[in-house]
Amino acid sequence: NSSAIGGSGSAYFLDDRFTGVANRVFRYGEPADEVYVGDWDGNGTDTLAVRRGNAFHLKNTTSGGAADTVVFYGDPGDAVFVGDWDGNGTDTLAVRRANTFYVKNTTTSGVADTVFTYGDPEDTVLVGDWDGNRTDTLVVRRGASYFVKNALTTGPADYTFGYGDPGDAVLVGRWTPTQRGDSLAVRRNNIFYLKYTTGYGPADVVTGYGDPTDTAFTGDWDGDGVDGIGVRRN
Repeated sequence: NSSAIGGSGSAYFLDDRFTGVANRVFRYGEPADEVYVGDWDGNGTDTLAVRRGNAFHLKNTTSGGAADTVVFYGDPGDAVFVGDWDGNGTDTLAVRRANTFYVKNTTTSGVADTVFTYGDPEDTVLVGDWDGNRTDTLVVRRGASYFVKNALTTGPADYTFGYGDPGDAVLVGRWTPTQRGDSLAVRRNNIFYLKYTTGYGPADVVTGYGDPTDTAFTGDWDGDGVDGIGVRRN
Protein backbone atom coordinates (compact mmCIF):
# COMPACT_ATOMS: atom_id res chain seq x y z
CA ASN A 1 0.00 0.00 0.00
CA SER A 2 0.94 3.68 -0.03
CA SER A 3 -0.44 7.12 0.94
CA ALA A 4 -2.04 7.48 -2.50
CA ILE A 5 -5.75 8.22 -2.15
CA GLY A 6 -6.69 5.63 -4.79
CA GLY A 7 -9.61 5.61 -7.16
CA SER A 8 -9.80 7.58 -10.38
CA GLY A 9 -11.10 10.88 -11.65
CA SER A 10 -9.94 14.48 -11.72
CA ALA A 11 -12.85 16.07 -9.80
CA TYR A 12 -12.45 16.71 -6.07
CA PHE A 13 -15.18 17.63 -3.58
CA LEU A 14 -13.90 18.86 -0.21
CA ASP A 15 -15.87 19.40 3.01
CA ASP A 16 -14.03 21.39 5.69
CA ARG A 17 -16.30 20.64 8.64
CA PHE A 18 -18.19 17.38 8.03
CA THR A 19 -21.33 19.26 7.06
CA GLY A 20 -22.21 16.67 4.42
CA VAL A 21 -21.92 19.24 1.62
CA ALA A 22 -18.79 20.13 -0.38
CA ASN A 23 -17.62 23.72 -0.02
CA ARG A 24 -14.58 23.36 -2.31
CA VAL A 25 -14.89 21.78 -5.76
CA PHE A 26 -12.13 21.72 -8.37
CA ARG A 27 -10.33 19.59 -10.93
CA TYR A 28 -6.65 18.69 -10.96
CA GLY A 29 -4.57 16.32 -13.05
CA GLU A 30 -5.84 13.43 -15.15
CA PRO A 31 -8.41 10.76 -14.18
CA ALA A 32 -5.81 7.97 -14.03
CA ASP A 33 -3.23 9.91 -11.97
CA GLU A 34 -1.92 8.65 -8.64
CA VAL A 35 -2.79 11.40 -6.14
CA TYR A 36 -1.44 12.32 -2.70
CA VAL A 37 -2.47 14.83 -0.01
CA GLY A 38 -0.02 17.00 1.95
CA ASP A 39 0.95 20.46 3.15
CA TRP A 40 3.74 21.01 0.63
CA ASP A 41 4.53 24.66 1.45
CA GLY A 42 4.08 24.63 5.24
CA ASN A 43 1.19 27.10 5.33
CA GLY A 44 -1.03 24.79 7.39
CA THR A 45 -3.33 23.85 4.51
CA ASP A 46 -3.35 20.48 2.75
CA THR A 47 -3.44 20.30 -1.03
CA LEU A 48 -2.84 17.67 -3.73
CA ALA A 49 0.10 16.20 -5.58
CA VAL A 50 -0.04 14.10 -8.73
CA ARG A 51 2.52 11.34 -9.24
CA ARG A 52 3.63 10.27 -12.71
CA GLY A 53 6.48 7.77 -12.57
CA ASN A 54 8.89 9.21 -10.01
CA ALA A 55 7.81 12.81 -10.69
CA PHE A 56 5.53 14.50 -8.15
CA HIS A 57 3.57 17.53 -9.33
CA LEU A 58 2.81 19.54 -6.18
CA LYS A 59 -0.07 22.02 -6.05
CA ASN A 60 -0.15 24.56 -3.20
CA THR A 61 -3.83 25.49 -3.51
CA THR A 62 -7.04 23.46 -3.75
CA SER A 63 -7.62 24.55 -7.32
CA GLY A 64 -6.98 23.54 -10.89
CA GLY A 65 -4.11 24.69 -13.04
CA ALA A 66 -0.45 23.88 -13.36
CA ALA A 67 1.66 22.42 -10.55
CA ASP A 68 3.63 24.86 -8.40
CA THR A 69 6.58 22.51 -7.97
CA VAL A 70 7.77 19.27 -9.57
CA VAL A 71 9.93 16.94 -7.48
CA PHE A 72 11.63 13.69 -8.43
CA TYR A 73 12.10 11.03 -5.75
CA GLY A 74 12.54 7.27 -5.70
CA ASP A 75 11.76 4.88 -8.54
CA PRO A 76 8.54 4.67 -10.58
CA GLY A 77 7.43 1.43 -8.88
CA ASP A 78 8.06 2.50 -5.29
CA ALA A 79 5.31 2.68 -2.67
CA VAL A 80 5.22 6.29 -1.45
CA PHE A 81 4.03 7.77 1.85
CA VAL A 82 3.47 11.39 2.86
CA GLY A 83 4.13 12.93 6.26
CA ASP A 84 5.76 15.69 8.27
CA TRP A 85 8.71 13.54 9.29
CA ASP A 86 10.77 16.21 11.09
CA GLY A 87 8.01 18.34 12.62
CA ASN A 88 8.79 21.50 10.63
CA GLY A 89 5.20 21.90 9.39
CA THR A 90 5.87 20.76 5.83
CA ASP A 91 4.89 17.37 4.42
CA THR A 92 7.42 15.44 2.37
CA LEU A 93 7.84 11.97 0.89
CA ALA A 94 9.02 8.58 2.05
CA VAL A 95 9.62 5.58 -0.18
CA ARG A 96 8.89 2.04 1.02
CA ARG A 97 10.74 -0.97 -0.34
CA ALA A 98 9.65 -4.18 1.40
CA ASN A 99 9.74 -3.08 5.07
CA THR A 100 12.43 -0.43 4.66
CA PHE A 101 11.47 3.25 4.56
CA TYR A 102 13.57 5.96 2.91
CA VAL A 103 12.48 9.30 4.35
CA LYS A 104 13.11 12.66 2.69
CA ASN A 105 12.69 15.81 4.82
CA THR A 106 12.46 18.31 1.95
CA THR A 107 10.42 18.42 -1.25
CA THR A 108 13.57 18.16 -3.34
CA SER A 109 15.29 15.44 -5.31
CA GLY A 110 18.19 13.57 -3.75
CA VAL A 111 19.01 10.83 -1.28
CA ALA A 112 16.97 9.95 1.82
CA ASP A 113 17.62 11.76 5.10
CA THR A 114 16.54 8.81 7.27
CA VAL A 115 16.37 5.06 6.61
CA PHE A 116 14.75 2.53 8.95
CA THR A 117 12.71 -0.68 8.93
CA TYR A 118 9.32 -1.36 10.50
CA GLY A 119 6.79 -4.17 10.25
CA ASP A 120 6.67 -6.84 7.58
CA PRO A 121 6.79 -6.32 3.80
CA GLU A 122 3.13 -7.29 3.36
CA ASP A 123 1.80 -5.01 6.13
CA THR A 124 -0.62 -2.16 5.49
CA VAL A 125 0.93 1.08 6.74
CA LEU A 126 -0.74 4.32 7.86
CA VAL A 127 0.88 7.68 8.60
CA GLY A 128 -0.07 10.08 11.40
CA ASP A 129 1.00 12.13 14.39
CA TRP A 130 -0.06 9.57 16.99
CA ASP A 131 1.40 11.22 20.11
CA GLY A 132 0.70 14.86 19.27
CA ASN A 133 4.34 15.97 19.04
CA ARG A 134 3.79 17.39 15.51
CA THR A 135 5.94 14.68 13.92
CA ASP A 136 4.39 11.98 11.73
CA THR A 137 5.28 8.33 12.22
CA LEU A 138 3.90 4.95 11.18
CA VAL A 139 1.22 2.49 12.18
CA VAL A 140 1.11 -1.06 10.89
CA ARG A 141 -2.40 -2.42 10.37
CA ARG A 142 -3.10 -6.13 10.59
CA GLY A 143 -6.82 -6.76 10.32
CA ALA A 144 -8.46 -4.57 12.95
CA SER A 145 -5.28 -4.27 15.06
CA TYR A 146 -2.94 -1.28 14.85
CA PHE A 147 0.71 -1.28 15.93
CA VAL A 148 1.80 2.30 16.67
CA LYS A 149 5.40 3.50 16.41
CA ASN A 150 6.13 7.01 17.72
CA ALA A 151 9.60 7.37 16.20
CA LEU A 152 11.10 6.83 12.75
CA THR A 153 13.34 4.06 14.04
CA THR A 154 13.66 0.31 13.75
CA GLY A 155 12.12 -1.66 16.60
CA PRO A 156 8.85 -2.88 18.11
CA ALA A 157 5.60 -0.91 18.35
CA ASP A 158 5.13 1.49 21.25
CA TYR A 159 1.55 0.32 21.76
CA THR A 160 -1.27 -1.57 20.07
CA PHE A 161 -5.01 -0.93 19.81
CA GLY A 162 -8.02 -2.17 17.87
CA TYR A 163 -10.77 -0.38 15.98
CA GLY A 164 -13.42 -1.41 13.47
CA ASP A 165 -13.48 -4.61 11.45
CA PRO A 166 -10.69 -6.20 9.38
CA GLY A 167 -12.36 -5.30 6.08
CA ASP A 168 -13.06 -1.65 6.88
CA ALA A 169 -11.65 1.23 4.85
CA VAL A 170 -9.69 3.39 7.31
CA LEU A 171 -8.76 7.08 7.24
CA VAL A 172 -6.40 9.07 9.47
CA GLY A 173 -6.99 12.56 10.82
CA ARG A 174 -7.41 15.00 13.68
CA TRP A 175 -11.16 15.34 13.92
CA THR A 176 -11.50 17.88 16.75
CA PRO A 177 -9.31 20.69 18.15
CA THR A 178 -9.17 18.94 21.52
CA GLN A 179 -7.38 15.88 20.14
CA ARG A 180 -3.75 15.54 21.17
CA GLY A 181 -2.80 13.76 17.95
CA ASP A 182 -4.25 11.90 14.99
CA SER A 183 -6.71 9.03 15.22
CA LEU A 184 -8.79 6.88 12.89
CA ALA A 185 -12.08 6.93 11.05
CA VAL A 186 -13.73 3.85 9.60
CA ARG A 187 -15.69 4.21 6.37
CA ARG A 188 -18.57 1.88 5.51
CA ASN A 189 -20.32 2.83 2.26
CA ASN A 190 -20.66 6.62 2.65
CA ILE A 191 -20.81 6.62 6.46
CA PHE A 192 -17.77 7.65 8.50
CA TYR A 193 -17.21 6.50 12.09
CA LEU A 194 -14.78 8.96 13.69
CA LYS A 195 -12.78 8.05 16.80
CA TYR A 196 -11.10 10.84 18.79
CA THR A 197 -8.47 8.61 20.42
CA THR A 198 -6.26 5.74 19.35
CA GLY A 199 -8.02 3.22 21.53
CA TYR A 200 -10.76 0.64 21.72
CA GLY A 201 -14.44 1.50 21.86
CA PRO A 202 -17.25 2.95 19.74
CA ALA A 203 -17.04 5.93 17.41
CA ASP A 204 -17.32 9.41 18.89
CA VAL A 205 -19.08 10.83 15.82
CA VAL A 206 -20.92 9.20 12.91
CA THR A 207 -21.45 11.26 9.76
CA GLY A 208 -22.25 10.75 6.09
CA TYR A 209 -20.62 12.23 3.01
CA GLY A 210 -20.55 11.52 -0.71
CA ASP A 211 -21.60 8.32 -2.44
CA PRO A 212 -20.59 4.74 -1.60
CA THR A 213 -18.68 4.51 -4.90
CA ASP A 214 -16.56 7.61 -4.17
CA THR A 215 -12.91 7.43 -3.20
CA ALA A 216 -12.60 9.19 0.16
CA PHE A 217 -9.59 10.91 1.73
CA THR A 218 -8.83 13.46 4.44
CA GLY A 219 -6.92 16.72 4.89
CA ASP A 220 -6.91 20.09 6.60
CA TRP A 221 -8.41 22.09 3.74
CA ASP A 222 -8.81 25.43 5.55
CA GLY A 223 -5.80 25.49 7.88
CA ASP A 224 -7.80 25.37 11.12
CA GLY A 225 -5.84 22.43 12.52
CA VAL A 226 -8.74 20.00 12.08
CA ASP A 227 -9.07 17.57 9.19
CA GLY A 228 -12.04 17.45 6.87
CA ILE A 229 -13.16 14.97 4.25
CA GLY A 230 -12.77 14.84 0.49
CA VAL A 231 -13.97 12.58 -2.30
CA ARG A 232 -12.59 11.93 -5.77
CA ARG A 233 -14.83 11.33 -8.78
CA ASN A 234 -14.50 11.07 -12.54
